[in-house]
Amino acid sequence: MDFAARELTDLVRPLVVDVRGRGLSDGAAPGPGGGGGYGPAAYAEDTEAVIAALAPGRPVLFGHSTGARIAAVVAARGKAATGGSVPADPPIRRSAAPAAGRTPPSLDTFFRTADAGRARYGCR
Repeated sequence: MDFAARELTDLVRPLVVDVRGRGLSDGAAPGPGGGGGYGPAAYAEDTEAVIAALAPGRPVLFGHSTGARIAAVVAARGKAATGGSVPADPPIRRSAAPAAGRTPPSLDTFFRTADAGRARYGCR
């Protein structure tokens, strides 16, 4: 996403988070019990830390694919003050779609999956 962020520098101050275990980042540090944290909740915590350290004000989160899921989890958790979330092409589990294999999923399927995610990750 660095190439896209460079195009936005006249309008905003983009911060690109290279989440643990992806891209050029290191893997997750061992957590309690020796396991590292991977997944939307762990990635959201990392993003919240970046917001707290580097993004004064209320940043708007943009994420594509897995980044869309992370942005949505950060916004839904409400632990970081944000100006909103723009999810682009978020991954939707096919098992959530009434018509298996339907691409893109219906808006109703998208909202049902988002509700299930909020419940799973303890978001409001």
